[in-house]
Amino acid sequence: MTKPHTLRGQTGASPLAEAVARDAIIAETRVWARRIGVDDRLREIHLRHMRRKWASISTRGRLTLNTELLHQPADFRRQVIVHEL
Repeated sequence: MTKPHTLRGQTGASPLAEAVARDAIIAETRVWARRIGVDDRLREIHLRHMRRKWASISTRGRLTLNTELLHQPADFRRQVIVHEL
């Protein structure tokens, strides 16, 4: 999964649309964690800009997703989420 070059902050999405997208990806992550049986290990979900990665998870259960995932196709987001979990 190579991370493409994107222009941060130039998506044209309104702050409300960004907030809705953030809530949706967090909910999607929780659904997948439950579905594959790791919801008990997932403690926190955060979104932030990451330069080199799509996502990472700590041994303590903190999952960090790159905000650029909000602008990627649903199939790709799902692949990243399940891979990290």
